[in-house]
Amino acid sequence: MNCIKIKAPAKLNLSLDITGQREDGYHLLEMVMQTIHLYDQITLEKSNEISLECDCPDIPCNGKNLAVKAAKAFFHATHLDGGVKITLQKRIPHGAGMGGGSSDAAAVLKGLNRLYHTPLSTKQLDKIGLKLGADVPFCLHGGTMLVTGIGENLLELQDMFPCWFVVAKPEQGLSTAEVYQAYDALEEQQMIRPKTNGVIQAIYEKDLETLSRSMANVLEYAVPLQEIAEIRQTMHQHGAYIAQMTGSGSAVFGIFEQEEDAKECAVSLSQTYQQVYVCKPCKK
Repeated sequence: MNCIKIKAPAKLNLSLDITGQREDGYHLLEMVMQTIHLYDQITLEKSNEISLECDCPDIPCNGKNLAVKAAKAFFHATHLDGGVKITLQKRIPHGAGMGGGSSDAAAVLKGLNRLYHTPLSTKQLDKIGLKLGADVPFCLHGGTMLVTGIGENLLELQDMFPCWFVVAKPEQGLSTAEVYQAYDALEEQQMIRPKTNGVIQAIYEKDLETLSRSMANVLEYAVPLQEIAEIRQTMHQHGAYIAQMTGSGSAVFGIFEQEEDAKECAVSLSQTYQQVYVCKPCKK
């Protein structure tokens, strides 16, 4: 086998809380994360060197790209004398807080492990992934999970119950590092923090109302984009149980019980925003 194709799904943060900060500056997180049916498509072909081609001109195709970093980390860990040509069809919005880069990196690690028939275990892949980014270990697993620490502690939860997500991204993307810096600079204020146990309980009980009362993302306080509030308002007007920013933004998602309501909301948002998606949750 000289070529393999693999899907890299986007993720949403059903909740995101910052519980502290380590001495090295890394934030301690508590998040319930969910993969959705919106994918980048990655093709991996054996080669003598590592290269990347992408159909999105905004994405760097050099060593700064997480997919390239993942390939380098894989070959370093396995001591293999080889390379890979990575072809990336980008569908997950860039700078959206949807884990596009992390999911691409995870897909490259999993794909190369299959392509080169190497025996790297899940724990080994997680360890490599964590060095690339906090979301990469989760993206290696997918589904519905509680993620804590700096992204290294993963607890598999029950699959998210059937529902519909509408995701809309403002034109302006955001830098994860800059959003966390802005959060650190915030003065002490009364924040609405997620009730993580409530989110988990609601998933197990398939209770949208409890879920909506328990969800929150503290990073929204560090992102003063007017479009986020406008998208949330539109989603609520069309029947969303909850609407909030995912990750470090700038994408916003709403949760709907009925497909018809979700699609009507997407049509309305599409009149203003170019990147609007209707998705279902992925199972592990």
